[in-house]
Amino acid sequence: MWLLQPLPMFQSWGFWKNAFAPHELRLLNGLGEQLKIEQATVGDNQLDKEIRESEVAWVPETEEYRWLYERLSDISNRLNEMYFHLDLKAIQPLQFTEYDGSKQGFYGQHIDASYVPGVGLFRKLSFTVQLSKPEDYEDGELVLYPESFDKPIKVEKELGLITVFRSHIIHEVKTVTKGIRKSLVGWIEGPLLK
Repeated sequence: MWLLQPLPMFQSWGFWKNAFAPHELRLLNGLGEQLKIEQATVGDNQLDKEIRESEVAWVPETEEYRWLYERLSDISNRLNEMYFHLDLKAIQPLQFTEYDGSKQGFYGQHIDASYVPGVGLFRKLSFTVQLSKPEDYEDGELVLYPESFDKPIKVEKELGLITVFRSHIIHEVKTVTKGIRKSLVGWIEGPLLK
């Protein structure tokens, strides 16, 4: 038997700071007022407030938002090169999300990985852009569990921070107890292998 040489270890998550200028962040923060915001669902469009309490709006892939999709495509490619080395093809439609403290907004532990039969693409990476200032809300941390539940990673609440992670990693948004947490969420797809 011929043994394979071990591959270098790649990370399961990473981040990017200062990807957007202050005026761009203000524009993104206001997406909920521009787009049709609705109650968030889980799974196959099921409303389940035991799992998730938040509101979302979908950012259309139109000329108006072309700059945003192009910027996130560029950042995704760079982060993939730095951390993951995956075969990636497309970003799914972006989701603007609000977690309202007056409703105790949260999203319980879940994974984002999914496969679309017939299309041949699999969600490989997930990312979140922090759109609220840390002082705009209390609690509501994004928590990743890349190794185990014993070693959670609480993501910084820095305005504009992009956190990217493998879509099969369990993660959650803790309950927002005051104010509103806003974020832009996306998923990057690629062929099933690599």
